[in-house]
Amino acid sequence: HSNSHFTPLGVLSKFGIFGSVLWFSLFTVLLFRAYKYRKKDAIAMASCLFLISLIVQSFFAYALFVNVFLPVVAGYILSLPFHRKITKY
Repeated sequence: HSNSHFTPLGVLSKFGIFGSVLWFSLFTVLLFRAYKYRKKDAIAMASCLFLISLIVQSFFAYALFVNVFLPVVAGYILSLPFHRKITKY
């Protein structure tokens, strides 16, 4: 069933094995990058906690695809390596 409330199963049923590996790889990269910058940036720390809570919540509710803050947080985390380069000028 494509709308299962257990999001990992929902991702697997919608995208298959290859898509699921890509989807969970994205979350792994986001978590490690937010964790890496957590001491340098308070927003990165909040983003890391947000991702962890969203992943835990996804085991009990269909939360990954309906959360409006996820794209904003993911974009911020992915831009973290460029913050230092931009602020040097």
